[in-house]
Amino acid sequence: MSTVKKQHYVWRNYLRPWADNEKIQTYFIAERKIELINLMGVAQQRYFYKLIDLTGDEELFLKEFIKKSGDEADISFYLTFLELFTITSKMKKDLDKEFPIKNDQYENLIKELEINLMEQAHGMVENLGFKLINYRNIDDLKTIEKDDYMFDAIFFLCVQYFRTKNIQKAVQKTFQGNRMEELAKKLGIY
Repeated sequence: MSTVKKQHYVWRNYLRPWADNEKIQTYFIAERKIELINLMGVAQQRYFYKLIDLTGDEELFLKEFIKKSGDEADISFYLTFLELFTITSKMKKDLDKEFPIKNDQYENLIKELEINLMEQAHGMVENLGFKLINYRNIDDLKTIEKDDYMFDAIFFLCVQYFRTKNIQKAVQKTFQGNRMEELAKKLGIY
């Protein structure tokens, strides 16, 4: 497995219709200039989806928040999704218990997983969107229900929205400072 350094937060297939030979006009705000850039170089950041280790309190907060969020099917889905985000930190803890002496091979494999896991997950979600972005008119759109594609289409759209850099910053801002503690108290978690 190789590490994916440039991780896109806007799907390149959204940008392709505006590109010419995989290059797109890009406006750089700070420099106040427009340049023709390869699609690989826009709407991306190095290691954008790299997983981070959550503290025990952070993970507990999220689990309790999820448990208060809806019906059993939703809760089960969200808890499974949370496990995806915490799998590498759990692997590190388990390896530290089993092998107190550092092993570079294991550490490198876990580092690759931390960097690539969510990038690959987004690739799978993007596959759900190919059908949707190829719709050309309202009649195509009406087939969503007939094709039993509604859940996939909505899931795809939600993930695309929440993966953007601005939304990520807004969510992080929400939890800055004592916000997490305030939410926990409101939810009756602590």
